[in-house]
Amino acid sequence: MSLSETFPLLEDLPDVLRTYLQEEPVSEERLPRKVEYSPPVQEVLDEFLRLSHWNPVEVVTPTKASRDREQKAFFHAYKKEEVYEPCFDYVCAEYDVLVQRSTLEKVQRTVSDIATQSAQESIICQALQLAIEDQLATCTLIEALQDTTTTLVQREERIRDVFDMKYPPVDPLLAEDAKGEYRRLQQGSSDTFQKELSEVEVAQLESTDVMYNADDIRNALEWVLQSYGLLQQEPGDGKFTVSICDEVTSIDVRPYDSGGPVILIPRGRKVTGKQLLRLCVHEIEGHVLQYANAQSVLGDAHRVFTLSDETFQEGLALFREDAFLQNFFGEDRRPLPFYILAVTFIEDGQEEDKSFSAVFRQQVNLLRNIDSSVWPMFFSQWDENISHEENCLLQAWLNTYRVMRGHVDMRNPLRFANRKDVAYFRGMRWVELLERLRRTSVVEGAVASTDVFHLLAPFALQEADLAYPFQMRTGQYARLLLRELEAREK
Repeated sequence: MSLSETFPLLEDLPDVLRTYLQEEPVSEERLPRKVEYSPPVQEVLDEFLRLSHWNPVEVVTPTKASRDREQKAFFHAYKKEEVYEPCFDYVCAEYDVLVQRSTLEKVQRTVSDIATQSAQESIICQALQLAIEDQLATCTLIEALQDTTTTLVQREERIRDVFDMKYPPVDPLLAEDAKGEYRRLQQGSSDTFQKELSEVEVAQLESTDVMYNADDIRNALEWVLQSYGLLQQEPGDGKFTVSICDEVTSIDVRPYDSGGPVILIPRGRKVTGKQLLRLCVHEIEGHVLQYANAQSVLGDAHRVFTLSDETFQEGLALFREDAFLQNFFGEDRRPLPFYILAVTFIEDGQEEDKSFSAVFRQQVNLLRNIDSSVWPMFFSQWDENISHEENCLLQAWLNTYRVMRGHVDMRNPLRFANRKDVAYFRGMRWVELLERLRRTSVVEGAVASTDVFHLLAPFALQEADLAYPFQMRTGQYARLLLRELEAREK
C-alpha cells in the first residue's frame, strides 16, 4: 500500500512522521546499516559512548523516603481540607556536572571539526550533535536542582527551559484526541474482540485471590527474556538481568546501566496474573526487543539516536500491549489521556493556580467522573480492597506526581509541566499510523527520539533487518500461568 493511497493528504500526518516518510528511499537505494566508520568518527563516537549518560527521569525522581513523606503529609492536609504543596528531595549530589559539561563540550567541538567521509557518517555526526545538546541540557537540569544560591523562580526558569528543549509540546490535535478518550472512559465503553482465552481463564488471571509479588514478576520477566535469548548467561555478554530495587516506583528497563542491561522492579509490587502478563509484553516485547534490535541493526552507534523524548519507545510498548490484550483477553487497551489532560491544564495559558495541589484536584475530578467499570481494565494500580474514592485519590496523586516531578517550587508560578509522559499517548497513536503504512520496522529496529527520527529515513529499516522479531512469547507464558493455577486448585 503506497503512502498516497493510505493518506491522500500528507498534511494528515504529524510533522515527524511526514518528514520521515518523504525522505525514506526505495529499498534498492537505502544505506547499509552497520558500517565501519573512519577513525575520526569512530574515535569521537567511542568517546561519547564512554561518558556517563544521565537519564533525566532518574535525575527528577525524588528519594523514596521523600516521596513517602510528602504523600503522607499531602493526604493528611487534603483530608482536613487544607492546602499543602509537596517538597521533594532529589538525588543530585553525586553528579559532577562541571566535569561532565566540560567533556561534552570538548566532544561537541571535535564533532564539529570532522569532515565526514560518507552519508552514514554525516547522519551519525548530526545525531551525535543533537545527543550532546540533549546531555548538556540534562547538566543544566541537574545544576538547577543542585543550586542553593539563586531564587526558586530562577531555578524554575532553567528547569522549564530544559523541559521545553527535551519534550515536545502537546499539539491541538493530540489534545482533542485525549479529550475524546476521556469521554470514552466516562461512558465506560470499550471495544471487544474475539479472544483466545476462555471466560474462566480470563477470570482466573484477573482474580485478586492470587497475587504475584516482586519475585514472581522477576521470574516472569526472566522467562520471557530467556525465550528470546536475551537473558544474561554470563557477566558482560550484553544480555539483560532482572533485579528488585527499593528506589524505583515502577518497572524500569535500563539497557545502558553501568553494570550492564538491567530491568528494575520496585520492591513490594504486587500484581494480578493479567497485570503480570501486561508487564511482560510492555517491558520485554516492547522495550527490550527494541533495544536489542537497535543494537543488532546499527551497533553501538544506535545510542546517538536515543535522546530524552521516549515517544517511539513507549508508543511501541503500548502498541504491543494492546495487541496482546486484544488477542488473549478480547479487549481494547487504549492509552490513558490523564497525563495529557494534566499537561494541557497546566499549560493552557490561563492566569490561575497551576500548583501541585490544583493539578491534583483536577485529576481527582476527572477520575471521579469516569465509569467505575473500566477501572480494573485500565488502571494497573487499581485495588479492589479499597473504595472507589480512595482509588481515585491514589491514582490522582500518581498522575500529578509524574507531570510535576522536577519542580523545586510546587506552587508552579511559571505554569509548566514535565511532559515526559505525554510520550505514551502520542507514541501509541503514531505507531498505529506507522502500522497502517506497514512501516513499524523503523521503530522496532531503532530507539530514536522525535528530534532525530527523520535521520533514520535513509536506512529504510525493514522487518528482515530485525534480529529479534516480535513473536508474542508472553502468550506462551500465559498458558504456563494457567497451568500453575490449575495445579494450585487441585
